[in-house]
Amino acid sequence: MLRFLSSILAVLTLAVLVWFVVSNTEPATLRLAVVFPDGIVQPLALWIAATAIIGFLLGALFVWIQAGSRRSDLRQTRRTLSRTEDDLDRAKVHADGYGKRAVNTAITGRNPNGSYRPAMCSFSGVVGNSHVRLP
Repeated sequence: MLRFLSSILAVLTLAVLVWFVVSNTEPATLRLAVVFPDGIVQPLALWIAATAIIGFLLGALFVWIQAGSRRSDLRQTRRTLSRTEDDLDRAKVHADGYGKRAVNTAITGRNPNGSYRPAMCSFSGVVGNSHVRLP
């Protein structure tokens, strides 16, 4: 639907532009004292269209220059985000590896290399009617 409305707006704009060019065919003289002292004679619609195009291009250039700092900040933020995501991924891998080793060591009492590691603490408790002592 939006594409259809855009197309209608473009066709209407083109129709107004053609109507403007057809109705402004009388000649107009542009005199620039240094460059063209005698002047250049062209249709009025050409001078107005050239002025509009130059104005549009200059405006786009100024907006692009003004947005340069925002683009730079965005690039810096993306780099920082990428580094942070990489650090998070490394931390997750390290934590997963450490977590598995810690669980295996706690359950078996042995380090991943197979050597015995005495428990750093012990747990005593009552389960049902029997006393349980865990290493």
